[in-house]
Amino acid sequence: MKQMKKEQNQQTDVNCIKKMCKNSQVKLSKYAEKYSGITLISLVITIIILIILAGISISLVLGENGLFNKAKQAKEETEIATVEEQRQFAMAEAAMNFEGKEYKSIYHNEEVTIQIPVGFAVSQVEGENTVDDGLVITDSEGNEFVWVNVPKNVTENAKDVTEIKNALVEYTKDYRKENYDDIWYDGKGLPESSSEDLEDSSGCGLTCEQYKQLYEKMLNSIKENNGFWVGRYETGVNNYIKANNDALTARTMDQAQNLASNIYSGNLTSSLMFGMQYDLIMKFFEENIKGFSSEILNTSEGLKLGNYKNNLWSITNPKAKYYLNDKYNLAPYTKKDSVAILTTTGASEEWKQMNIYDLFGNFWEITLESSNVGYTSYPVVLRGGSHWEDSKYIYIRNVTSVNYKNNYSPRVVMY
Repeated sequence: MKQMKKEQNQQTDVNCIKKMCKNSQVKLSKYAEKYSGITLISLVITIIILIILAGISISLVLGENGLFNKAKQAKEETEIATVEEQRQFAMAEAAMNFEGKEYKSIYHNEEVTIQIPVGFAVSQVEGENTVDDGLVITDSEGNEFVWVNVPKNVTENAKDVTEIKNALVEYTKDYRKENYDDIWYDGKGLPESSSEDLEDSSGCGLTCEQYKQLYEKMLNSIKENNGFWVGRYETGVNNYIKANNDALTARTMDQAQNLASNIYSGNLTSSLMFGMQYDLIMKFFEENIKGFSSEILNTSEGLKLGNYKNNLWSITNPKAKYYLNDKYNLAPYTKKDSVAILTTTGASEEWKQMNIYDLFGNFWEITLESSNVGYTSYPVVLRGGSHWEDSKYIYIRNVTSVNYKNNYSPRVVMY
């Protein structure tokens, strides 16, 4: 009997346990049902918050005013400040150069010695202090020139100015043109053989004898020094040869030469370029710039070298200006149509060759070269084209009268 009662008690305990488990499962199920919706909502809200925070973080890092852009801007500003500081150091050094200096550089893997003029110093900016890149010098006011190297072997066997000229003519033959040469003319456009007044300087700013002496000096200097200096920029307002300046115009031929001859008062002579010097610059480009040749100047590809009407370009230099709607406007600017737009000097890096800016386009380069084909009314030779030209290739030469004043700028050389 006791055994039977014990078994009944055990069975009762088992039933109680089963009942308790069943009740627990019911409660757990109801609890899960009650709180599962809340958990899912919390998860969604959490994900949304994380996405928002991630977006904010990405914006802070990559946005327009993000850390990356700020770091990039800071880097650019530091580089600009460094370059400006280097220019200031060179200008200070130039102010202390009272006797001229020798400067050794590398050109085509050989050492060359360049004579630095009184009142100038070599640029300390990377890419401007070797002949291979285009050696830049500055004076104490920031006017800059670039060395145009002429290989020594071109003229080393020449014994007089005639032989020097013949050697240089042969060297630059691909850039010369028949019936154009460095010949004096008077105020009527007449050459020496036809002029009645060889003392007339109203044509090219020089008398016949002055012209001959200057030409011979230029040739002898090239043989002696193996090159010459050319203005890095078109001559601008206040006669500055600097970047971001309004290029000069409204000068007759004789006025342009008088201006150029008074740019420098040190131990060298300054003047407008002779045609020979422009041709030597072209040859200098050919020997140092991949793909440059006389042929490219006769194709549409040549228009990309400068500011031409048919060349679509962009300028991003924040100090540069472009002339549109009868006023100068600050860059940046993108030209999308074939329109004539003048810019300030050195506006685009795309228009720089061997550290020389705007030798093609923007303004014509007025030279001491002459057209000797009987164009007595148009003896002045302009080189390189301008922003007005809309041809399919570069007008490497053009002619005009001695009194023409517009659309050209005096490019100064020193030798």
